[in-house]
Amino acid sequence: DLVRSRGLGDVYKRQAMEPVGSTMYIWGGGWNSEDNGAGEDAKIIGVNPNWKKFFISQDSDYDYKEHRYEHGNGLDCSGYVGWVMYNFFEDKNGAGSDYVTNAKNQGKLFAEMGLGKHSKEFSGVRPGDIMTSNDHVYIVIGECTDGSILFVHSSPPGVQICGTPAKSGLYCSCAVELAKKYTQKCFPKWYKKFSNCRRGMSYLTDFSRFRWYPEIMPDTDELYLKTPGEILEIILRKG
Repeated sequence: DLVRSRGLGDVYKRQAMEPVGSTMYIWGGGWNSEDNGAGEDAKIIGVNPNWKKFFISQDSDYDYKEHRYEHGNGLDCSGYVGWVMYNFFEDKNGAGSDYVTNAKNQGKLFAEMGLGKHSKEFSGVRPGDIMTSNDHVYIVIGECTDGSILFVHSSPPGVQICGTPAKSGLYCSCAVELAKKYTQKCFPKWYKKFSNCRRGMSYLTDFSRFRWYPEIMPDTDELYLKTPGEILEIILRKG
């Protein structure tokens, strides 16, 4: 029933975009106090209202190093992805399902759960791919014609939409311009404090890929056929 009624579009619209522009990056956010798996923030349905309160209390000089392990105030990269997974499946993979682990192992963990395939291959990314490196994880929104990738992740200062450079190395890429445009349009309070929507070339080279099995994550909104800009219009649409 879950597979028939929900799919890739729901990952973005109902989960991945919910904390965007209102949740700060907290080192250890989403992890438990033992730092070995999911904590309360990665095992709640819906956003923690404290995340937005903490965001409102911060200004543009926010330094995540001063707020390490402040559980309840935000999410780190793997804590964010773990929270997205928990909310999509609504804990239907078993009571207390834990989707939080070190970023480099997160894609492998999801593959071991039978949700998709983990590969070191990077080329040909598509919406919904979860990309992992030794110290970071992000969720692909789409790849632009210049080879830049538009994605969502939790990285200092927080949960946000960002873009990579073009494959040519050009930093003013299509993905970066889309990230800036839609952050300014849809998350103006965030953009006023944190306008940097660009990330480096390593996001195009240093990551492995987790890709969903279609029977687990059907492309209900035909996002695979759409441009990153069209995808943003769909997943950020109100109502």
